Parts: sequence; C-alpha cells; structure tokens
Amino acid sequence: MLTLDENHDSITSQGQQFALRSLGGTLKPEAYLLPVPPPDTPNGKRFTLLTDQSYDAQGTLAVLFCNVLSSQGGQPGVMFPISMDLSEDGAGSTRFGCTRASSDAIALPASTHESKHPFDDAKPFSYLQYSLSDIAEYQFVAVIDKSAESTPGWVIAEFVSLSDSVISRDNDLTDVITNGVDVMLGPDRPMMTEITIPSIHSSLLAYKLAIIKNPSSEHSELFAPLLRQSISEPYESKFFVNFKEAEVSLHGVAPYMPPSMRSRKEIAGLYLQFWADPTCNNTMEISLKVDYLGSMGKLWMRYRTVFAAFPLLVVALVLRKQFTTHDASGALSASFICEVPLTFTGVFISFSESMDKCIRRSIPCLFLALTILAVSFSRASSASSSLTSQSARNNGTETPIVFTQNDLLLGSQDSFFLFLVPLFGIISIGICIALNFLVLVFTHFFAITLTWTRRIFANQSDAR
Repeated sequence: MLTLDENHDSITSQGQQFALRSLGGTLKPEAYLLPVPPPDTPNGKRFTLLTDQSYDAQGTLAVLFCNVLSSQGGQPGVMFPISMDLSEDGAGSTRFGCTRASSDAIALPASTHESKHPFDDAKPFSYLQYSLSDIAEYQFVAVIDKSAESTPGWVIAEFVSLSDSVISRDNDLTDVITNGVDVMLGPDRPMMTEITIPSIHSSLLAYKLAIIKNPSSEHSELFAPLLRQSISEPYESKFFVNFKEAEVSLHGVAPYMPPSMRSRKEIAGLYLQFWADPTCNNTMEISLKVDYLGSMGKLWMRYRTVFAAFPLLVVALVLRKQFTTHDASGALSASFICEVPLTFTGVFISFSESMDKCIRRSIPCLFLALTILAVSFSRASSASSSLTSQSARNNGTETPIVFTQNDLLLGSQDSFFLFLVPLFGIISIGICIALNFLVLVFTHFFAITLTWTRRIFANQSDAR
C-alpha cells in the first residue's frame, strides 16, 4: 500500500494499493504502476480505482493498462506506445504499449462532508472496476498525473481479493427481524465493499441502516462514506452521500402483484455497495435493523382496504351475537285480558357485552379459519408456480405469468407473513372497541348537554 507522509506530499510503495492525496506536477514520480496479479490468484481479485478527478482526454489524470514492449516484438494495433522514466536518476526510460481506460469510467455522486443529496450540483467522482479476467492480458496498471502544477485532488487504486470485498449474510428473515445484521470492517478493509442479504427482498418491511466509525488514527478522510442500495427484482438503485444513517425501503416482492418470472432462490435480495476511505486505518461497523414504525406504515399502505373489511366483519359477528342472544332470552307473556295479544320480550345486550362474548369464541375461530385458508392459498399458489416453471423448462418454452395467482387474502406466496391475518384481526377488534367507546362518549356528552339545556329552559319558564 502507498502511504503518505505528514505533509501528504509524497508516497512510498508497498503491496498492490496506493492512495494519493494531492495531484500536481510537483509530485514525483508522475506515473504510478501497479502490477497485475496472475490470473490463477487464489480467491480471485478485482481492480478498483476512485478519484475526484476526471481521466478523460481533457482531465488531469490518465489510467492506462500497459505491457512492456520488447525491442523485437511488434506492438498491438489497439495499443499506443508510451515511454516512462522509472529510474530515480533519470538514466533511461521504458517503453510500454498501453490502452486507455477512460471509456469505462463510471460517474458516482460526489460524497464529501458537506454533501447532502446525491443530486447536488457538485463534480462527480470517477470510478473504475475490473475483474482480473478482464485485464489478465496486461502486465501493469499505470496512473499518470498530467497536471503541470500542483492542484488539489486524490486518487485511490487497489487490487483486492474478492473474499475481502464481497460479504454475504445468509441470515433468514426471522433472524434479521429479531437481531438485525451487523458487519464489521477492519482498518485494512478495501475501498469498496459489497454486502448482499438474500433474505431481504420484501416491500412490506422497512429498515434503518447506520454506520459507526471509530476516530481516524492517521489522516483525515479523503471523502465521506458513499452507499449504494439496489435490488435486481425489480431493478432499483439509490445512492446515499455523506452516509451516516439512512432509511432503507425496497420496492421488491409486493402483495397482489404478478409473481416474478424468477424463482425465489434466484432473487438476489438486498445489495449494498459501500465506498469508504481505507487510508484512515479506522474500523467501521455497518448495522441494519428493522424499522418497526416504518414497517407498520408500509403495511397500512399495502393492506389499507383490510382495515375497512375486517372491522366490518367483526361488527357483523357482534350484531349476530346480539340478535341470537335476544332471540334465545325471549319469552312469551300473556295478559290477563284475553283481548290483548301475546307479547314477546327479550334482552338485547349492549355492543360491549356482545363483543366480550364474541372474543371468547366466534372471533378467534373465524381468524383461525382465515389463517388456515391463507396457508392453503400460499402453498397452492407456490406449488402451482413451481409446476408451471418446471413444465416450461421441460418443454423449452417461456414461463407463463399467472396474473391472478396473488389475488386471494394476503396476496403473497411468502408463508412468513401469515401472522398478518391474526394481527389484522387484533387490530380490527381494537378499532371496533375504540369506536364503540368513542360513540358512547359522544352519546353521553350530548345526552348530558341536552338534559342541562332542558332544565335551564324549564327554570326560565317557571320563573316567568
């Protein structure tokens, strides 16, 4: 790794990584070379480069992939020759055949300690990423500073092992909800880290993502942490600049939507790309927790019609219990005078008393039956989808989309969310009880107000 001195104006080489804080012609040497690892490197490697400079034809930085040219061999047509003086005393130069990498540059939102939004009017960062197989035909990666005078800027480039930069958390959704996901990045972390969580793919849950940083031990940060959140089904990408904490919300697998053409095992889930300055030698912890309040809001948005249908169902059961109790407690009474017809008297219980009787038996039985139906529909829908996909693969045809597959009850094939049926039942009972007491309060209030008004008018009439 190339490290910096206290003045941040010189570098020393060690390993296959370097960081340069100031760009300009006063820095020597002006060309920095990284040897390309052999293709059979264990665990695989990738090359990444991030800078706040542009490395196009008009930029102050050039990124080249080069091979040393021998005096006898010819040079490839896709390369151009370039001479670099790599000696300390300037005794001679080495000829390279190089290819520019400017066409592969990716623009990333600038992430500084003053950044607030990824769409701020600021010069974007430039990013390069290659797998080792893409550049295996080259011997060196050259980073050349072309500026004639000292200018502020920085560039970080490295070859990093895939086992260090790609982290997968195979926690199931239950574990994610109860314990969250924590990822610790050590002081020797790569510049860019990928984190995948396959179990997070539903749009019914919201999360809070935060970063906990220990103070930097050597240098100030070249740039603030940058986060990219994305999913592949459906495709969605979002950037967070100057990242400290963020609310993660997905438009992934949603209820009452047509099923995906991919199987559940093929859905990659939540994908996080995290860029952070590796020259500070500090540790970072990335913590992902479920946002319960935000998740309740998403449930309300997705199932808002349930909160109209289920309370109506509860009220219907309560009214049924009131009428059945009235009919069961009724009795015939005859007057002593034979000419008076027979009368039927019964007890019509209150809404609260009827609700109490329903909670003991009929309402739990109803929501238990709905839960069993939801389980049956979920399994039948999942089995039907698997059979359809298997039949399509056997016949060599495309998998047909059954648009009515997720139309019943919860509208989802995910059996994890079956607890929503009894949860919605409990919420509906609470809504009915709350509305009943609210109506009683208003009724008593208006009754008391009417009684006092009548007494006042009666007293005024008596006084006259």
